[in-house]
Amino acid sequence: MIKTAILLGFFLTCCNAQLEFASVLEVLTKASGLPAIEYLIENSPNEVSSQCLNDLQTYLSDLSIGSRYARKLASSFGEFPDESVEFTWTGYDYGVMEQCLDVNKDDEDDSPFDAHYCMAMTMISTLEVHIGTCWPSSCENQDAQVISTQLSLLLLNSTDPGLNFVCLARPAWDPDAIAVLTFFCVVASLVLIGTIYDLYIRKHCISASGRSKDQTKSMTTKTGVNGFVNEKYTPTDEENSSSKNDLESEIPPKEAYPSIPAASEGTVIQSMAMTSLQQSHEPRGESTEQETEKKAGILDGVLMSYSAATNLRLILSAKPSRSNLGVLNGLRVISMFWIILLHCNLFLYGSKKLDNYYTILSTSTKFPRMAIHYGTFAVDTFFVLGGLLVTYTTLLKLRKSNGQMNWLMFYFHRYWRLTPALLGAMALWISLGKHLAGQGAMFEIFYGYVRHWCKREWWTYPLYINNLYPFPGNNNASCMGWAWYLACDMQFYLISPLIITLLYRKKQFGIGLVFGLTTISIASAIGISWYYGVNPVGPEFNDRLGGENLDITYTKPYTRIHSYLVGMFVGYLLFRTVDRKIKIPWWFVLIGWSAAFILGMTCVYSLYGARMKPDKMEQFEAVLWEGLSRFAWSIAIAWVCFSCIKGYGGIINSFLSWNFWIPMGRLTYCTYLIHPLVIYNALMSGKALFHFGIISFSFYFVGSVVFSYLAALILSLLMEVPAAGLEKILFGRD
Repeated sequence: MIKTAILLGFFLTCCNAQLEFASVLEVLTKASGLPAIEYLIENSPNEVSSQCLNDLQTYLSDLSIGSRYARKLASSFGEFPDESVEFTWTGYDYGVMEQCLDVNKDDEDDSPFDAHYCMAMTMISTLEVHIGTCWPSSCENQDAQVISTQLSLLLLNSTDPGLNFVCLARPAWDPDAIAVLTFFCVVASLVLIGTIYDLYIRKHCISASGRSKDQTKSMTTKTGVNGFVNEKYTPTDEENSSSKNDLESEIPPKEAYPSIPAASEGTVIQSMAMTSLQQSHEPRGESTEQETEKKAGILDGVLMSYSAATNLRLILSAKPSRSNLGVLNGLRVISMFWIILLHCNLFLYGSKKLDNYYTILSTSTKFPRMAIHYGTFAVDTFFVLGGLLVTYTTLLKLRKSNGQMNWLMFYFHRYWRLTPALLGAMALWISLGKHLAGQGAMFEIFYGYVRHWCKREWWTYPLYINNLYPFPGNNNASCMGWAWYLACDMQFYLISPLIITLLYRKKQFGIGLVFGLTTISIASAIGISWYYGVNPVGPEFNDRLGGENLDITYTKPYTRIHSYLVGMFVGYLLFRTVDRKIKIPWWFVLIGWSAAFILGMTCVYSLYGARMKPDKMEQFEAVLWEGLSRFAWSIAIAWVCFSCIKGYGGIINSFLSWNFWIPMGRLTYCTYLIHPLVIYNALMSGKALFHFGIISFSFYFVGSVVFSYLAALILSLLMEVPAAGLEKILFGRD
């Protein structure tokens, strides 16, 4: 009789799985479900908390008499998808999370218990269904799952829905999170102390140490208005870019970093120390004074390394350099914008936060959307710029030093400059990410995956082998999937001395090696794509991947190095012509720009027809695309770089060399590291579905750009720029 009475109150659908899921929701949100809960209490399985069942009984009883808290709890549930799912393709309804969490013992509605939010998940046919539910806090994940299974068994004699529940809990401060927070607090304290020292102590106490005005003015002219940096000095791109990744923000040159000052410079600490020595009238040996001055100078350098005032001026300065490489600033910043646009689209699509999936899927094949889908070419731009800069600047150093180079420091310098910011971003992502934003509907599920992957693979990132281990791996199921680029670039950097040395000493062999490795790289991309049947617009042409989403080409150094090698060749050409202006016929310039434009547009838009009709694409076409498209894009970018630097860029060079790009160019590396954290936290903290549209997506993209650069500025001030200053102090680099 109980079963019959309950079933009469439930609406029926033609889909059995839908009926079961809807029945469970009906019991939990309607007073008519009370008999089912009472039946479970009488026949309670041992694995269900009795307190949970009793609280559910109380809630449903209060719901039958219209208690406010009970109505608030019931109405916070998401609704089961109806027939509109045919047109939206969205099986998600997160309900009203804040309303659920507002049910607690301390509210004015006299709730007898606290409530918490749980996500109910299942698959119905090929549709992934996520429904927000609200339970008494005494009901944990396991309780909700067992109760739902028992209800399905009781009502319909079936457990087909296979419901899984994930209940959100306030993020716990794990030991690693506490350690990371403590570390960043210490670093922030150093920044505060260094800034106060720079702006007040170092500046004002210089005058108090007995200097004449002329002497103080002389020092200010030499070391800058804050006693540190020459205001008129602007770093060259050669100095900024020497032995570093293109994504690495432009680190200021040697003159911009705190050095161990000489006694004649009279730093604050030294002046105070010398005054103390004179007043004490105690005889001291010359070596003791020198040692004191050296220690004072080291402390001065450390504090100035962390000065936000000085570092902000260095980062945000828009003064152009003496070199003619300004075009690279525009290229790197625009490429960074493009990558953020791509990730905004991908992360939104994968976040399960869209209420109109059909719209975004149906428009994904539209011609304008090609520019979003193929934002991956921006990474190849970074490879070209990275290869160009490391080759050009290192060859200049070799010429200046008659072919002598400390290659050990060449490697250490690069590792030291890149790794602190990488580790800082990783620490934020793994340990503090869940504490940085509000708790959203998919929060617990998402960060559960993140911590799972990072626990296994975190050590591969500071070793820069995360693109090779585990092999071949799935880049979408990794700790920091976007960091594959850093691994590739570091691996290219490791072999660059061999190529650069040959280019400097035996140019024929060096050029031959560049062309040979480029050919091998393209051939490997073609061969691997053919063997595994890679298809850029549809399912694979064969089953050699075994249906797994394995990454066999995209993040692998041997299939991507040809873009870097193109950049190295351009860097070599720039080095060979650095002392002279070359004359290029106007018709050749026109052909070059036309070819670059055609190549770029072809790379971005040539698959438009194939995406419209994916079954029409032949395997040989797919293979040629996989093997040649990135090389073609690299050739186009190489022409832009070379022609602009050599004075044949016209209005394009003026735009790309615009001083506006300079500060953001310095922040490119940290922006690349941290922008996914910004986007993910914005998405995961959202408690409602996102409706995709041109205006809404535009605001989402622009906001992601702005906040990503702000976060990058903070990360740079805390981790990146201070590390560069400490390196100079550590090794006394000039």
